[in-house]
Amino acid sequence: MKGNKGQTLYYFLVFTLILVISWAMMLNIAKLIRDRMIMQNLADNTALSISTHKARTMNFVGACNYLIGFFLRMGTRGEFVQMSTYGTDMVASFPFGDWQQGSNSALSSGVSGLKDVVDFLQKAQEVAMVAHFAYIVISCKDIISKGYIPVIMPLPISIKDFNMDMISNPSAGVIEMAEKHFGLKRNMKGITYKKTENVTAGPVHYVYTKMLGLELKNIFFEQVSNIPGIGSILGLFGDSIDELWDKVMEAFGIDASDYTDAPTYAKKEYSWYIMADNFKDQKMQIALIKRSNDNNKPLFSKWLEISYPDMFAFSASAIYNTKNNDKFKTTGIMFPEKESELLGTLSPAAEVLLVLPTGIQTVILDAQLSDIPVIGWIAAIVVSAYIAVSKVGMVKMSVDGIPDSPINNYVDAKDSGWGAHLVPYRTE
Repeated sequence: MKGNKGQTLYYFLVFTLILVISWAMMLNIAKLIRDRMIMQNLADNTALSISTHKARTMNFVGACNYLIGFFLRMGTRGEFVQMSTYGTDMVASFPFGDWQQGSNSALSSGVSGLKDVVDFLQKAQEVAMVAHFAYIVISCKDIISKGYIPVIMPLPISIKDFNMDMISNPSAGVIEMAEKHFGLKRNMKGITYKKTENVTAGPVHYVYTKMLGLELKNIFFEQVSNIPGIGSILGLFGDSIDELWDKVMEAFGIDASDYTDAPTYAKKEYSWYIMADNFKDQKMQIALIKRSNDNNKPLFSKWLEISYPDMFAFSASAIYNTKNNDKFKTTGIMFPEKESELLGTLSPAAEVLLVLPTGIQTVILDAQLSDIPVIGWIAAIVVSAYIAVSKVGMVKMSVDGIPDSPINNYVDAKDSGWGAHLVPYRTE
């Protein structure tokens, strides 16, 4: 009978092989799970990081919108006696008006400085949005250096966005694509910068862009035309009344040419940013792909003839603003929804300070009107009453604010501002 020494060696070797293979499988599976978790964290961090940078850029662009509105509000001038229009149809007021005693001419150095400030702010907005593209490129480069392939959707730069104009003017093309990426577009209600007319009459000096003259007639016609019945009759004899008005002014020696519009210094075809059609489509999706390669092999891959599968990780994020104001029925969007010339209003105290100079000018204007024979004192009373009513309306407007304007939209949203958070990658 043969001896049984060494018979368990075969079992030991078989079980050892099984244990080694099991151990290798556990390590390989653990590495897969670890790599998958790292990929998912990287995808989440990248998506959230890019959206956070986008949100901060939106906050900066919104703040520049406010500053554009603020400086233009400081420079807005109304139809006459510098009553504000709260709009961009006429910009050339204190402290940008050229107060030059005895010049009796149109000057533009003050308003040109205002235009330079607004142009700088608009350029800063464009640079900030294009810089967001650079941030995305840097993020992708960092991901690639770690061995992953990033896919960002929607693409910040789409092939269909290219056109022949971008070849001749690449910078404008990049800015246009950046605006589409942020869901913003320029407000095409442009800015009219006016020179300031300096008038000196003895010791009295003031600056204006449009003064009295025929504006009194416009005010008269506007008020009378609102009276039922009379307005329609006035329309039938409008030309005759217009000629009669001119004859009356000529008879009293009133030279309407002294009160015409000041020359236009410059016009800008656009102003602040407003919401585009895709403004609310701010979701960004990112997919990371890790391919199986020689640098990423499982244990005993050569012996067992196995390899890691391609791995994928998906994440999505979006920017949001949670501010809600029932007064203006807005949601803290920071940007106006529609094109408009309206800038918005500052605080009531600031608005009062801005209209204080009109009190002095009203006294000067009343004195000039009172010199007109017969109807001078009547005209002075009418103008004073009109200005007083306008001031009351301005104060009320400054308290209520102007909805859907760059100033008031920013004030409404600045307390919360734009932020970013992760969202579901796909929703049905």
